[in-house]
Amino acid sequence: MRAEEIWVANADGSQPVQLTTFGRHSGSPAWSSDGHWLVFDSYSIDGRWDIWVADAAGGIPRRIVKGPGNSNVPSFSHDAKWITFGGRGGIFRKPFAGGAEIQITHNGGAYPRESWMGRPSTT
Repeated sequence: MRAEEIWVANADGSQPVQLTTFGRHSGSPAWSSDGHWLVFDSYSIDGRWDIWVADAAGGIPRRIVKGPGNSNVPSFSHDAKWITFGGRGGIFRKPFAGGAEIQITHNGGAYPRESWMGRPSTT
């Protein structure tokens, strides 16, 4: 399997920083509104997708969602207090500061993004 990692750099491509070194697929990165954090999904060693966050300046990413099913395509809320993601047949959100996941939809959904009005929406 080809490794796909997460990198950040200045707009002109200078000062690249590699944020992940998992040696497997990591993708779907999304910025926090303050530009300090990236949330992304990564294929785990046990064959499922988990949600991770990384400091945009570098450091060790931390897994914030590890569940029995696939969790993918995460995004931050406008105020960066919530991370919304798809998984296990619906849309979920989890407090960025820590805490339990909350299921938003029960009959599917994919690629969640917060609407400009501050309510979760799917595309």
